[in-house]
Amino acid sequence: MTRDWILGDMTTQPELPPYQVGYDFPWITEVTPLSHYRIRLQYSDGVTGEIDLSDCSKMEIFSEWQTPGVFEKVKIGEYGEVWWSDIASLCPDSLYLELTGKEFEEVSSPPLDYRVVPDVIIC
Repeated sequence: MTRDWILGDMTTQPELPPYQVGYDFPWITEVTPLSHYRIRLQYSDGVTGEIDLSDCSKMEIFSEWQTPGVFEKVKIGEYGEVWWSDIASLCPDSLYLELTGKEFEEVSSPPLDYRVVPDVIIC
């Protein structure tokens, strides 16, 4: 499965993330596009849920989503982010916190003495 993920079948991710960010946090194992700018996410700890991105779709950076077929090309990016080619990325940790209603400190292990600022967009 890792070879397929690297070669382009990036709708599912290998069991271990291909990155290390300094803390242990559940990672996305599957992303599925749904209608009306929603995505279904599954995380490594079994958490599954839907995220409504319709507010993001109104932002200029996501305007390409309005082109038929573009939103449906969502994948898991190289660093575990929700990714649309060169358009934009969404932070997997922020999406996890939105799905679960938890605070970062409740989920990360070990707790951080610093904040990691991802180079992704948080709507």
